[in-house]
Amino acid sequence: MKLESPLGSDLARLVRIWRALIDHRLKPLELTQTHWVTLHNIHQLPPDQSQIQLAK
Repeated sequence: MKLESPLGSDLARLVRIWRALIDHRLKPLELTQTHWVTLHNIHQLPPDQSQIQLAK
């Protein structure tokens, strides 16, 4: 069985398409996937986190 393109290239293309789709859906909120993931991760932290702990 011969592959038309390497799996790694296909996965990289899929990630780019996925990110573009997510960025498009988040645009009305003025967010990108990167911003959303960061905010989500901060939201998951305990409420008593200091700024120093957040920076780590």
